[in-house]
Amino acid sequence: HRRPDIRPWLHAYLPYLPLSVAAALVLATAVRNGALRGLPLYLAIGLATLVSLRQIVSVTENRRLVADVKLAHHRLQYQADHDGLTGLANRALFTRELEHAVTAHRDRGRPVVVLFCDIDHFKTVNDTHGHHAGDQLLRTVAARLHTAVRQDDLAARLGGDEFAVLLADSNASPRLAGEQCARRIMAAMAKPVALSGHTEQIQISIGLALADGQPTSAEQILHQADTAMYHSKRRRQEKNGSSRSVRPG
Repeated sequence: HRRPDIRPWLHAYLPYLPLSVAAALVLATAVRNGALRGLPLYLAIGLATLVSLRQIVSVTENRRLVADVKLAHHRLQYQADHDGLTGLANRALFTRELEHAVTAHRDRGRPVVVLFCDIDHFKTVNDTHGHHAGDQLLRTVAARLHTAVRQDDLAARLGGDEFAVLLADSNASPRLAGEQCARRIMAAMAKPVALSGHTEQIQISIGLALADGQPTSAEQILHQADTAMYHSKRRRQEKNGSSRSVRPG
């Protein structure tokens, strides 16, 4: 079994040790010299005990307050870094981690792989079934996206119906790792979802961008993935004969 860490307790109580030792010495000297006996002695011992107990209670309460403050800070940090609707990382956290990955790419040559995902015809779902159904669809897509990526990959909701994945290091080539992840995401979205009593098929477009030996920035690689996603969306809509407009890449 792991031994409990007593260092925090020592750090909290050691400042009071010299005072306790001094009080004990004064009391012992007074008893030895006959200055304290009978009722005054018992009162002095009782008072010293009460003071010591009060200090213990105060230190314990202060430690609890510090723990509560740390917990509240962690909760606020989590809320600041995660999307309130889906629970995925938000744009701020994703951008920060992407910048770290790009820095590692510049310094050590580590590849960067980003997938940009967009739900097809999301506005139609909102207009047809209402915003409640749209929120339900976003939560479903986020949950399936989370299960499709690896544990060390970072899945995020960038805003609206846009999602992104930052891939961690892989033994496979960067492009192959990205393509494999994209296939897992597409497979995860294949199952229809029930929205407001209607069954809808989730359609998602994915764009892949790499930084593999080429100088780049976080903004550039995210834009490249965004552009690749819209090219993929346009090709699918042209193949299906859709007349829906697509934002140019």
